Amino acid sequence: MGDAVKAFRTQIPSLGGDGGIVMESGAGKARYAAYLSASDVYDGISLTEIRVKRAPEFDGAVTVDGSPMAQGQCYCPEYLRQK
Repeated sequence: MGDAVKAFRTQIPSLGGDGGIVMESGAGKARYAAYLSASDVYDGISLTEIRVKRAPEFDGAVTVDGSPMAQGQCYCPEYLRQK
C-alpha cells in the first residue's frame, strides 16, 4: 500500500520567495517535484537549495476551480483553497 500524500511548502531562496505547495508522500519527493517545476523555468537551480517543510494547512486543499491537487505538481498557494 502507498504512503499517505501530504502537503509540503517549498522555498527556493535564490528566487527570493516561496516555491509553492506540493502534494507528495515525503519531503524528498516534494523537493524533487519542486526542482523539476523550477528547473523548467529557471537555469541553475540546485536540488540542495530547495527548502521543504510540512504545510498541514493545505492537506486536502483543492484548486480554485474545485479540482483536487495532483500528486507531484507544484501549485502557487494563491491558486488553492482549503476545504
